[in-house]
Amino acid sequence: LEFRRVLFRSVCPGIGVQLDLVPKCGTEDIIPCAGIETVDVGPGFLETGAQTMFKGGYDDARMQILYSAEDLNAAGFFGGTIDKLGWFINEKNSFGGYDNFRISLSCAGIEDLGTEFEAGTSTVYGPTTVSTITGWNTFALDQPYNWDGESGLLVEICFDNPDGSFTADDKVYYTNTEYTSVLIDFNLTATGCDLENPAPSDNRPNLRVS
Repeated sequence: LEFRRVLFRSVCPGIGVQLDLVPKCGTEDIIPCAGIETVDVGPGFLETGAQTMFKGGYDDARMQILYSAEDLNAAGFFGGTIDKLGWFINEKNSFGGYDNFRISLSCAGIEDLGTEFEAGTSTVYGPTTVSTITGWNTFALDQPYNWDGESGLLVEICFDNPDGSFTADDKVYYTNTEYTSVLIDFNLTATGCDLENPAPSDNRPNLRVS
């Protein structure tokens, strides 16, 4: 925990005090009482083409998504412990699973993703095999993650299927942003989570966080 202000030298019985605390970013010092209500980030109902983390039309994919603090705050999320993340599939086309599926997070002090993947994310889900459904696909994190309410939230999703197992993409709803909010790379023969040549986009998949 980080103390933003210390308002007292001692605590006396019967006297109310205010603790002004903010969770540190990361997987340490998880606060059990700091869970959040479910919030949806992104009002758009545009249907993705290439910019989907469920890139079943290829054997391997890696995607990073930047959700700005401004957008998270506007959705009603001001900081706390993240236990679940979800994305809405409006058109399911795949008929196989996603092997070695992994979600990683970091607090990002950037406003734009640029052209290269950001380093330093922490794995919070997987690697495991997942199957998708039409509607919200929600992932209960193996490791909860504290977000400080001020940094950007960087989400990385990747998977690695056997060569030749591709089927078709699952499309998710997205919202346009005024900055580069997505980097994505996909391939048929590489290792998904090691891909390093992304294409930038401002078509950011809508997020559900709780």
